[in-house]
Amino acid sequence: MNISDHYGLLAWLLLTGSTSTALAIFTWTRRASRGAKRFGWVSLIGGIWALFLLAEILTPDMPGKIIWNDLQTIGGFVPPLFFFFVLEYTDRSGWLKPGLIAAFLLPPLLTVISAFLDFPPGWTRAAPRLEDSTALLPLVTFEYGPWSIVAMIFSVLVMVASLALLFDRLLYGAKIYRLQVTSLILGILLPSALNLALSARFPGIPILSLFPLTFPISTLISGWALLRYRLFDLAPIARAALLERMADPVLVLDNQLRVIDLNQPAQNLLGTDLERAFGQTFDHTLPLGLAGLLSFARGTDERVELALGSPPLTYEVTRSPLSRNRGQLLVMHDISAQKALQSALQTSEERYRLLVENGNDGIGLVQDQRFRFVNPQLAEIIGYTIQEMEGQLFQDFIAPERREDVLGFHKKRLRGESVPFQYMLEVVHKSGQRLTLDLSARVLYIEGQPAVLFFARDVTEQVKTARLLEESREQYRDLYFRAQQDATEHKRLYALQSATLEAATDGFLVISLDGNIVTYNSQFVSLWNLPANWLQYPTRAERLELLARQVQNREEYLVRVQELFGNPEMESLDIIELADGRVFERRTVPYRMDNEIVGRLWNFRDISERKRAEHTEQAYRELLEARAKETEILKQVAETLNQVLPPARALEVGLKIVAEQIHATAGWFLILEPSGEATLSASYRLPPSLAKLKEDNCPWGICRCLERMLGGDLKSSDAEILGCQRLEESEELPKNLQHHVSIPVQASGRPVGMLNLVVPAERKFDATEMRLLEAFGDQFGGAVERARLFEHTQRLAITDGLTGLYNRRHFFVKAQEEYERALRYNHPLSILMIDVDHFKHVNDEHGHQTGDLVLKQVAESCRKALRQVDIIGRYGGEELVVLMPETAKDAAMQAAERLRESIVSLQFPNINKSLCVTISIGVATLEDTIELERLLDRADQALYQAKDFGRNQVKIWTEGVESSASG
Repeated sequence: MNISDHYGLLAWLLLTGSTSTALAIFTWTRRASRGAKRFGWVSLIGGIWALFLLAEILTPDMPGKIIWNDLQTIGGFVPPLFFFFVLEYTDRSGWLKPGLIAAFLLPPLLTVISAFLDFPPGWTRAAPRLEDSTALLPLVTFEYGPWSIVAMIFSVLVMVASLALLFDRLLYGAKIYRLQVTSLILGILLPSALNLALSARFPGIPILSLFPLTFPISTLISGWALLRYRLFDLAPIARAALLERMADPVLVLDNQLRVIDLNQPAQNLLGTDLERAFGQTFDHTLPLGLAGLLSFARGTDERVELALGSPPLTYEVTRSPLSRNRGQLLVMHDISAQKALQSALQTSEERYRLLVENGNDGIGLVQDQRFRFVNPQLAEIIGYTIQEMEGQLFQDFIAPERREDVLGFHKKRLRGESVPFQYMLEVVHKSGQRLTLDLSARVLYIEGQPAVLFFARDVTEQVKTARLLEESREQYRDLYFRAQQDATEHKRLYALQSATLEAATDGFLVISLDGNIVTYNSQFVSLWNLPANWLQYPTRAERLELLARQVQNREEYLVRVQELFGNPEMESLDIIELADGRVFERRTVPYRMDNEIVGRLWNFRDISERKRAEHTEQAYRELLEARAKETEILKQVAETLNQVLPPARALEVGLKIVAEQIHATAGWFLILEPSGEATLSASYRLPPSLAKLKEDNCPWGICRCLERMLGGDLKSSDAEILGCQRLEESEELPKNLQHHVSIPVQASGRPVGMLNLVVPAERKFDATEMRLLEAFGDQFGGAVERARLFEHTQRLAITDGLTGLYNRRHFFVKAQEEYERALRYNHPLSILMIDVDHFKHVNDEHGHQTGDLVLKQVAESCRKALRQVDIIGRYGGEELVVLMPETAKDAAMQAAERLRESIVSLQFPNINKSLCVTISIGVATLEDTIELERLLDRADQALYQAKDFGRNQVKIWTEGVESSASG
């Protein structure tokens, strides 16, 4: 065989070697990308394999050919190296353990060694000979031994495994990567098919010897994939990490900030889809309102809060690195509602803090036996700073001898056992001084854990005075008996008694049984504002009147005094409220000498401050309880309205919670539509008469409260209690339930509705409750805005933006449902395919804006001329499609002709009086069991017949016979 006869094949082999080597060099420049190095080795060995085959052909002598043929056994490394590349490309590089790599490379290595050493003899091949002139090329052929067969089977199985992994990626991978995988599969299958064909044509040469001839095909396909689909730059590295069904937007970027993947919420936020954004740098994909997201993607922070979109919403954006540091995954969670609630709670907490920090009493909060809160007044009483007290054990500040008792009280109180609410407690001042505190304590629950809130007042001086008085009483008893024996000693002791009484802060008065004043101190005169001559009043009744006229309940006071004087042995502790607002604690006991009652001792203490402290404590407690309840209600309503429910259902549940919290008998929520009409969106126990108005589509816009809000009579966010004509006319409601609370509802500064709750006429709301109602209105406004956004998004997803008809995708969804129903019940079904005649001429002569107006008018005419049950969609360009359920051939033709005539009569005075538009219609009817696509194709064929016959016609598809109606 003459070599010159095969210059074309030799040039082809030279091209194979050079192309494969160039591809190996190119992939080496991308070696940092996943799979690039392994693919480069495949290309390099394939090129060398082709060059060795070229050398074998050009070598004239038999020994030289055998050497070059032995070198060609390195081609056995191509299948395992390609398998290693496929494992890494399909994200299974974890399989590439040293043991697996060695096991796959061992068979081709043994083949190369056995071929060069020919050991064992005949194990690999034997009896070399030069192929005769009938072969494709002058190549050496052998009788192949058992190991050659094993090596060939091993290579085929490895390539089959590679194809299986690629087909798995093709079937279950993301759509955007399937063209990459398809190119790799073709790079394997096409050369293999050509090898089989050549081997069948030239049976003397084995398949492995011919493989280098077809290797350029695989090289070209792979090179095209490198350039066209950026095989290594944009490998599918992130789809397993992306949760497509997450409600939060999720973005995946590679290390060059190129978009690798987006879920649907992220596509909605960015205003693009995955196919347009794929492979683009992030800054080219972002709209103007999301520039802050680019800065975060370029930075190193793991979490950030950003205001994104228009109107801006607050998102918590988190970053997660992809495995092996191949990129990053950004997840954005909408926390706008939580931010608004936090702001409201901060305002409430600030008001409470001002009350606590500016009160007169010391306030402390103990949880887990440690101070969790201390107000400045308590810290000042004990002599420490707030920082020194908070976090410390509360028993460390108590007098040592009382610690065990107080700690026992504390534990019993937390367990719910009965312990004193108010008691005296000795504490140790920072200076070491002992103080006596008047303490009152209550149990609260904070974050689900019990805590003790207490109010403290320093009564050290009062206790000292009381103790001194008790000591004086003992002294008085001794002085009385000694006075009978020694008048001089009596006078001395009496002077001591008087001095002691004068030093006391309480008012004291001792009266004998016959009504004479035995003794008193100046504090008694000062407390009662007695005149200087009060002792000159001759009788006890006149002196008693001086006191009684200052008491709020004079008669009750006098009766009680007379009762005490009538029962000398009676002891009493009473609270007296004076007309000037002061409060006295009055204690009286029999005054005894030598176990004989000789009079009555009266002790008066001004406890006005203590009473005010108790009132303050009660107010604090009620405020805490109201705030906790208010926060819990707002949280419950907010969680309900923010749940992923149908919007109408969320409003129903939210209305029920609000109505039950304020004990409303009924309620309803009116939504103000963009058209200006108000509709009933949700109701709670609606009376039948009002429910009937809902069924009759009564214009709820006449509601007086809603009219007042729209007219500007009501402030935008103030709740009011109003009468209602409908409630007055309702026979189901009692007459004392003829009022309702009207809460204006706004969203983004615009009125969107009115929340109405029916309450008894005598029901009163304080400022806190009214503020809570207004907060309900704010939450319902946010829910309405989210519901409208949800409905708008759904409508955009299924309609064509120009004509308002169903878009092509949603038309096919609806059409498939009707098609299956028609087949199931054997009902008639027809399809109209509509095309605007000479529409290109309209665009060219009058402009594309006029063309858009013409399409809108044609779509509107279709809606008016056809039935509501007919499904109309924009098929593409100026083509419309109509699916007509329950419509046979004749009815479909009549409807099509009626539609054609309505379009002919269209006029466009605002565009061009001379402009006339016609349409052509193709009709197809479901007469046998064919697929929906086939039925559409028949309607399309009929449409083309209508155009071919001169346009402005209706044609119906039939089997070999056409029927038409022309205008």
